[in-house]
Amino acid sequence: MKVEQLFSCHGVSEERKVSLATLSFQGHAMYWWTSLEKDRRINHEPPIQYWNELRSALRRRHIPPYYDRELMDKLQRLKQGSSSVEEYRQSMELLMMRAGIREEERTTISRFQSGLNLEIRDKVELLPYRDLNELVQLCSRVEHQLKRKTFRKDSTPSYSKSFKKEGPSSNPFPKEKEKETSQRTSSKDTKTSDIKCFKCLGRGHIASQCPTKKIMILKGQDHYSSLDEATSSSSSDEEENLESEEEIYPCEGDLLMVRRLLGNQSSNLDQSQRENLFHTRCKVLENTCSLIVDSGSSCNCCSTRLVDKLALTTIPHPKPYKLQWINEEGGIVVNQQVNIPISIGKYQDEVLCDIVPLDASHILLGRPWQFDKKTIHDGLTNKISFHHLGKKIVLCPLSPSQVVLSLKNDIKKTLLIEQPLYLLYFKETLAATSHELESLPHEVQKLLKEFDDLFPQEVPSGLPPLRGIEHQIDLIPGSSLPNRPAYRTNPQETKEIEAQVDDLLKKGWVQKSLSPCAVPVLLVPKKDGKWRMCTDCRAINNITIKYRQPIPRLDDMLDELHGAIIFSKIELKSGYHQI
Repeated sequence: MKVEQLFSCHGVSEERKVSLATLSFQGHAMYWWTSLEKDRRINHEPPIQYWNELRSALRRRHIPPYYDRELMDKLQRLKQGSSSVEEYRQSMELLMMRAGIREEERTTISRFQSGLNLEIRDKVELLPYRDLNELVQLCSRVEHQLKRKTFRKDSTPSYSKSFKKEGPSSNPFPKEKEKETSQRTSSKDTKTSDIKCFKCLGRGHIASQCPTKKIMILKGQDHYSSLDEATSSSSSDEEENLESEEEIYPCEGDLLMVRRLLGNQSSNLDQSQRENLFHTRCKVLENTCSLIVDSGSSCNCCSTRLVDKLALTTIPHPKPYKLQWINEEGGIVVNQQVNIPISIGKYQDEVLCDIVPLDASHILLGRPWQFDKKTIHDGLTNKISFHHLGKKIVLCPLSPSQVVLSLKNDIKKTLLIEQPLYLLYFKETLAATSHELESLPHEVQKLLKEFDDLFPQEVPSGLPPLRGIEHQIDLIPGSSLPNRPAYRTNPQETKEIEAQVDDLLKKGWVQKSLSPCAVPVLLVPKKDGKWRMCTDCRAINNITIKYRQPIPRLDDMLDELHGAIIFSKIELKSGYHQI
């Protein structure tokens, strides 16, 4: 290290190395060093006085534990590639020095040879050498030879076939040939005006050079037609199909079952289909169901609730498989299928679907249905067209507002008939969208007012009432009570501590005490720029009798929350930030 070279050059003693090295710290390094000194004072640990201790602390802070393993991996995968022999050797030596590898020279030679390019390695293996330096010199000489050979190949001029020699011509009759060529060119000029094209019936060119090119299609028995006729006939067929096509709109009616709904929707919904999937409604046994067409799905799916509700007959799946995107607990096994008769307007069909627990829709048509129907998707209008029973069908999607409004109408109907329904209510979301309580449905307002005490703006003042069981802290008999002095703070931190203590006194959460037991507090910065006051209770914990009964630990409780999505914040106004 350069620092150690400076120390040895100037003869710095061990007692001054740490102070001189920390003087060069700037920015984040200075903050880290100050925090490290403060933590060691709090933990009653001796300060760092020697250079080896400081170097170990820097290594723990800046070098991860997997650093040596990564260096070894890079060294094992090191190849010469496009670099020169000398650059390749320097890279290998640098990695070996960083990894602290000390090995025999023959092992290093074998490592060096295995990473060389093949054209260099094949030639060097036939030459004698004694050590690594001679091997590197031989490789460099071979590399220069290969570069010279490639340079010679690239620098050779390419002569054209039409090269003419200078000097007297060997042809004894040049004038006669010149006369013949002049006669030929003149005859060509006179004949071009007599050439007639068989395609456009023009003059001056032949059919293969005709500027008005046409493609002729042979039909057999000496009949032919041009491509223009074919395109005109195909365009006429398309016009006939366009005249006979029919646009089919989603079915009307209440949905068979209420699905999950995320109610945090903007008030002015965009009517374009740019970010909308193909949503529509169909009839299944005279029941209105939601349907989604998604080209990202590799199978046709239907909801298990739909099959149970309509009591449809299922059949075993010929090739059962496991779906991983349904849940995070290893997926589910799909081993049942069902034939669902769907109808959208005049379009009636029967689709074979896999039975999966769907929540986004009742039916999802994926690539199998699109492949069988040869569907064409219009990305601008989000319409899907295909041919069914000799007739062109165009399915029209629901607009984004219709998708949300249909779900809201289903929920209103469910509330009117007093069926069970789950409500997830976010106060912050309601405040952020500037909604008022009066804009919500009357049933929702009534439900929120009934449980209004569960959503207080602030935690009430005062301590909770006395219960049947009260807890106390038992100390080890004969132990002396700790009386720690307060930590050193600047004026700003002192004012912050006084303000937080006064706030706790006003709320009745703490009270003044004449006990000789005293522990200090310290301020920890939060992400929002505020301060969190923490009490250093380690001295009390050392003389506290530990509970013998099993008590749930916070780490164990967090491990049990794996896979959970929704967390309740009732009576958890502050704290529990680990979740």
